[in-house]
Amino acid sequence: MSARKKERSRRGRREESDDDGSSSMSSLNDNASSGGGDDDVVQDATLEEKVELLTEKRATIREHALKDLIAAMRMSLQGPLINSKLETLITSLMNSIKKGQAYEAGMACQALSLVFITLGAESEAVYAMVEPQLAILAKDHRVPATRAAIIKALSMVCLIGCPEDEKAAEIISLFESFFEDTPSDVTVSALNGWGLLSTLKPVSDLAFGVAYSMLPTFKTLLENEDADVRAAAGENVALLYDASWQEESADEAEDLAEILNHLQELAADNSRYMARRDRKEQRLTFREFQRTVESGEVPEIVIKIGSEQLELNSWSQIKQYEALTDILESGMPFHLAQNLLLRDMFDLGEVQSGPIEKMTTAQKKAFLSESAEVAKARDLHRTKNRKHRARIPSSHESDI
Repeated sequence: MSARKKERSRRGRREESDDDGSSSMSSLNDNASSGGGDDDVVQDATLEEKVELLTEKRATIREHALKDLIAAMRMSLQGPLINSKLETLITSLMNSIKKGQAYEAGMACQALSLVFITLGAESEAVYAMVEPQLAILAKDHRVPATRAAIIKALSMVCLIGCPEDEKAAEIISLFESFFEDTPSDVTVSALNGWGLLSTLKPVSDLAFGVAYSMLPTFKTLLENEDADVRAAAGENVALLYDASWQEESADEAEDLAEILNHLQELAADNSRYMARRDRKEQRLTFREFQRTVESGEVPEIVIKIGSEQLELNSWSQIKQYEALTDILESGMPFHLAQNLLLRDMFDLGEVQSGPIEKMTTAQKKAFLSESAEVAKARDLHRTKNRKHRARIPSSHESDI
C-alpha cells in the first residue's frame, strides 16, 4: 500500500472515531506501529489514553502506561478517571495479572490496590468482579513472585472492598493454607495478608478464639529458616498478644513460655549466616515483639501531617499503616490528608481545607527509606525504653 493510501486509511479511521478521545488513541497506536519509541507513545498520552494503552499488544507499552497510572494514583485522587474508565481499567489490569510477565503483573497488582484505595467505600462492586479471580490465581499461579503480589493485592482489596465478614474469613483461611509447603515469598505475603485482614476482627475474637487456634502455627513458623517468614510470623504473634493484653487474657494463652523463649532467642541471635545488618534488624524487631508478648507494650507513634497528627498505638493500626504505605509510598501523606478512606480508617475526621504541603526530595527519600516514620518511631521507642524501665510511653514526631 502506498504512503498516500496509508494516510487516507488512517484519516478515515480517525473520522469514524467517536469524540470521546478514541481519535487520539488511534494516533498513538499509529506512532507505535510505525516504529516510534514506546516511551514516547506513553509520555504523550493523557491519563485517559494511558488506560486505553493497557490493552496494547506490546508489553513495554502496557508497562510504561501502568507505571504512569500508578504514579498518578499515588499522588492525586483519580476517582473521576477510574469511574469513567472502570470496565476497561479493571479488565486490563486482570489480564496483565493473569498473562503478564512478573514485572507487569506486579505493577498491575499495585495498580489494582490503588484503584481500591481511591474508590474506598464505592469499591464493593469492583470487589465482586475481581475477588473470585484473584483467589484462584493466588492458589494456582505458577510464578512465586507474581503469586506473592496477587496475595498482597487480594489482602488490600479485601480490607477495603469486602462487604461481608464471612467472606473476609474465607480469604483469611485461604491465606492460612499457604503457610506451609509454599515458596518463602508466598508464605511471607500470606502471613502479612493474614495479619492485615485480622485487623478487621474484633479485639475479643483475636484475643480468644483466633489466638488459641493460630499461636501454635506461628510458633512453628518462628523456627523457619527464612528470616522474612520469621519476622512476619512474629508480627502476627505480637498482634494477637496485643489483643490478649487488651482483653486481660494474655496469661491464659497456650504455649506462652515456649513462644517467649523463641522470641528471646531471635532477639539475641548472633548467627553468622546472616549479614550483620540483617542480624541487627532481626534483634531489634524481635525485642519489640517480645515486649508486647511479655507486657502488652506497643510502640506509641505520632506522625505529623501538616497541622494534624496521626497516632498509632496498636499493632492493628501499625499493620494497616504499613500496608498502605507499602502501596502508596511517597503518596501516603497526600492520601492521609485528602482520602476519606484513610481518614476514616485512622479516625482523622473530615478532610481539612487549605493547601497541601508537598514533600521535599529529602523528605521523600526519608519516607521511603528503612528509617521511614514507623521505623524511626520504633527505634526511638526502643532507645527510650532501655533508658526508662518505668515503661513511660514514647513517641516520635516527624514532619511529612
